[in-house]
Amino acid sequence: MARPKMTIHLPHFLRRAWQLLEARRALLEGAPERALEHLSDPALALSPQADQLRLRAVDVLCRSAARRASQGRDASVVRLLGVVALEDPVRADEWARRLDRPAASATARSAGSDPSDPSDPSGSAGPSQSPLGSLLAEMRDGTGAEEGRPRPPSTPPSTAGPRPEPVVEAAGPPAEGRPIRFHLIVDDGGEFLAVMGTSIVLGHARAGRADIPLLADLESRHARILWAESFHSGPSWKIEPLERGTVSISGREIAGAPVVLQHGDEVRLSPNLAFRFLLPEAASSSALLELTGGAESEGAARILLFSPGPAGRVRIGPNRRRHVPVAGLEHEVELSIARGYVKITCEGGVRVPCLGDDGVRAEIEKEVPCPPSRRVDVTVNARPSQRPPFGLTIAPLDPSPTGEVES
Repeated sequence: MARPKMTIHLPHFLRRAWQLLEARRALLEGAPERALEHLSDPALALSPQADQLRLRAVDVLCRSAARRASQGRDASVVRLLGVVALEDPVRADEWARRLDRPAASATARSAGSDPSDPSDPSGSAGPSQSPLGSLLAEMRDGTGAEEGRPRPPSTPPSTAGPRPEPVVEAAGPPAEGRPIRFHLIVDDGGEFLAVMGTSIVLGHARAGRADIPLLADLESRHARILWAESFHSGPSWKIEPLERGTVSISGREIAGAPVVLQHGDEVRLSPNLAFRFLLPEAASSSALLELTGGAESEGAARILLFSPGPAGRVRIGPNRRRHVPVAGLEHEVELSIARGYVKITCEGGVRVPCLGDDGVRAEIEKEVPCPPSRRVDVTVNARPSQRPPFGLTIAPLDPSPTGEVES
């Protein structure tokens, strides 16, 4: 006679704590949809911590949708924004409008109409309506995201940590003269496009010719940021326009020779694209670009420009004068790139299970191939011992076999 299955009912406070823990773990592993499954538990309905994690998960999904849009993968964009619509219909509608604008403009041009004319509907409806336009219509009717909210798991899975991944190899050096690029995701610090090179091109995303691709009114190669080091003036970042591109700094248009960028400069490339140039640390020549107006590149609103050499270190710490300020850290984390590796240093210890660690041993310094061939999740003992470990992720720009949001 078969024994009846036993259902374990956790106390309410334990259930909340477990679901929050699993949601955080899913976000660190780059699985926002799985995080939302855990956060949909009714036990978290009034939890402010759950609300914060939901915002983070939605943010990751929106940025993934932007990355898919830049690759022309409209079906995947529709699916991701459909998931976002379950949590935040207003934001999903906002992103669908933003990402659909190039398609709508192209439709209007092909019909011989003016896409800027609000009385002309050819850019947003009709037989040639794009998948994103269809999603907009569905969300207005309240029919977007056909599937309902995923159910949370009924019982906790094994508490064992994630299985060690295969050893990560370098993805191979970039093309001759092209910068190194990868994604950097920092727990409680957000997502960054990390770039290291001495000549970095900004341009329109769909042209495929830019190191920092952007969805805006830009030329395919609109401007170039240059890094140089002088014996007299030290290291500096400069910017110059390319082809027919225009560049203005603090309202003054530049032309001719490259102009040195100063900390706090407001740089505008087009009416709908601008960024702030920041040099947060006097001891580091690496820079930070903060895109304004909701703009993103490769799904990130912030771009870390690593400069070559020892002076290019990027630090993560509680001090506001850091490239990535994160409150509550006991030990700072330092990143530097050299010889095809990104070196991660922390006095509290660094663990990278997929590089052969046993998942327990921590060392002060670890190196990860750069750019990596696949996603690498790093655990850093940067927080006080009584708090959960601090995590960061280094990932290739192209979709990886694990951890990426796919269609």
